[in-house]
Amino acid sequence: MFFYYIPLLLCAIGSFLKMPLYRKLFLFFICFYLFFILAFKGSVDPDYSNYQFLLENSPTFDDGLAGINAFSRDYGFEIGLTLLNTTLNSLGVGLYFFYSFFAFIAVLCIYKISLKNNNSFLVFSLLYVMSFIGLWVQVRFGLACLLSLLASLIYFEGRKKLSFFLFLSSLIFHNITFSLIIPVFIFLFFNKIGFRKDYILYVLMLFSVFLF
Repeated sequence: MFFYYIPLLLCAIGSFLKMPLYRKLFLFFICFYLFFILAFKGSVDPDYSNYQFLLENSPTFDDGLAGINAFSRDYGFEIGLTLLNTTLNSLGVGLYFFYSFFAFIAVLCIYKISLKNNNSFLVFSLLYVMSFIGLWVQVRFGLACLLSLLASLIYFEGRKKLSFFLFLSSLIFHNITFSLIIPVFIFLFFNKIGFRKDYILYVLMLFSVFLF
């Protein structure tokens, strides 16, 4: 559908902006649009009914951590997903809140990563294309990859506690996070031989193609 391509069209328009403030605000507008269509996409993927079932049948907090862990083990999902479903179920909200949660964090990651490079609209476009399936269908997988990528960049900025928190957050939603050990060593190698950090970002994004 046409609205899938609107973020890329808006990025092309935004690339002509010169003022940093205007560029940042326009990128924020693109992110808001992307969040909206992701959060309210409806049943456009085969996993929709599965997530609906998990949300409606998730354990309650009365079952305790043991019950939540048992549910995760029986259905083969990470405990983060079960905790999220238990919380949403306890609040009595529907699946739109489930997708809104994933959409908000995923888009925020793309926004933060994009701002770390002068070519923010180019980085946004590349991330959107590479994580397309992760944004629209395999939302747990996509979120874990984006969180891990952001955590990797933050780690090499010296914010190691925040990086560890993001890595841990991605791990409780999908174990694909373990694969990000490889790009960390890639970053260390290129950083040691004197590559610019914005170039290293492109290398990490290239590696992400194999994850997504």
